[in-house]
Amino acid sequence: MDRMSSDLSTELKSCGKSVSVMSLWPGVVRTELMLNYANEAGNTLPIDINAHTESPEFTGRVLAEIAKESRADIMSRSGHVFVVADVASSKGIRDIDGRSPLSFRSYKLPEGALLLPSASIAEILDPPIDGTAPSSPPSLPRFFFLTSSLDSLIPSNISVRFN
Repeated sequence: MDRMSSDLSTELKSCGKSVSVMSLWPGVVRTELMLNYANEAGNTLPIDINAHTESPEFTGRVLAEIAKESRADIMSRSGHVFVVADVASSKGIRDIDGRSPLSFRSYKLPEGALLLPSASIAEILDPPIDGTAPSSPPSLPRFFFLTSSLDSLIPSNISVRFN
């Protein structure tokens, strides 16, 4: 999306169009699904869900403030990427609970840490031999860590080329 925002902004400018295109990156959003996972996982998560997440409304508040900017300021944002928490901090915007969420760039995570359900990734990369799908998805998110190389995750019978 970031590349598309940048390229689209460039193309629109070259055509003389006055349209701003930007990417907004929220942090970890405290959705109902995330809260359910946190409740089921108990104390096994590496972060405190309530302290280190932002509400869905937080991004809306930031976007509403950007929309109030002058036309020149909005156009100057075109083609760029903005972290929601960074924009909020610069404009003094707080989340619905009064907190000022930290930018996700402020966190130190183990190298390669991904907040993805490991069971579903394992099933995609190593499906059951009989080709059947699992009877039910995992109920809790499990965190898995990538090594410094993705080679160990890609089955040997799949050819992958990066350009």
